[in-house]
Amino acid sequence: MLNRLWVRQTLWAIGTGLMLLPYAFLIVISVVFSIQQQQLLFDYLLPLEVGFLIFGGILLIGLLCFRDHQKMVMLVIFLIILAISFLAVVIIPQLAGFANSSEEPEGLWFIVTIIFVGLFDLTGLASGLYSLISIHPKTVQVTKKVID
Repeated sequence: MLNRLWVRQTLWAIGTGLMLLPYAFLIVISVVFSIQQQQLLFDYLLPLEVGFLIFGGILLIGLLCFRDHQKMVMLVIFLIILAISFLAVVIIPQLAGFANSSEEPEGLWFIVTIIFVGLFDLTGLASGLYSLISIHPKTVQVTKKVID
């Protein structure tokens, strides 16, 4: 079934769209709110809040590439970095004690958390751009099964 070009193109379009949708929405709302408030507003946590879209997009693109065993190494690297940084952003604030605090977070663990947020954002964007540029159904060779 994955040998059909329209199935491959649909998986590619949905997967790439899921990965890039949070960033497109981030840019749109940043521009709109910055114009309304007349100062630069940028919600860098938005891709983390809808991270399930990015993970779902990578899994769809992975399904597309798994059949031909092409370009899987980069997708696996992106998926591992995304998972580690997502877990770090969830776990570090809980362990450091500033997740439920009413005080302003500060210190080394807050800086580490912000670094992991940036890593998640950049890796998610890089995976979407990688899918958009390098993985296209017409560039991947489709192999047909031979029935004996």
